[in-house]
Amino acid sequence: MPGEGSNIDFKLEFDPGNAKGKTGIVKHIVAMANTGGGEIIFGRDEGKVLGLSPNTVKHLDSARLLDYAEKYVGKGAINLRHEIEALKGKKVICRIVVDPSVYPTVMAKDGTWSGMDKGDKPLFLRGDIWVRHGSKTERISQIDVNRIVDDAYEK
Repeated sequence: MPGEGSNIDFKLEFDPGNAKGKTGIVKHIVAMANTGGGEIIFGRDEGKVLGLSPNTVKHLDSARLLDYAEKYVGKGAINLRHEIEALKGKKVICRIVVDPSVYPTVMAKDGTWSGMDKGDKPLFLRGDIWVRHGSKTERISQIDVNRIVDDAYEK
């Protein structure tokens, strides 16, 4: 399996009770969509395959994740699905497959560590556009804007 890059991201663990982690996944989904689509794979990293419990995986159901993400980007901005791969024992790997966005997806609402409490540090802000630069999820740069505009003119 290839390593992390623009279109693949590994998450060894997922804690559905961790608001920062859950909201952070939205940022990664949006960045993946804005960078041509790809996969976020839960339960493994480049060196280890731990898997996740089926109870944890139910929180990674694509319909649930999409509903959560749409709180921050609006309806119809992203498209995703999930695939489950069984491991030995009762553990599984969960792949979130993110389709590429036709237009850049912009955050419509601030996302914070614990879901918008006063004093929370924001993970992303309204108006942010996130992309993947190799294995990093980062705010859009001028170079990215130039590429998007150049690609649009070529079509």
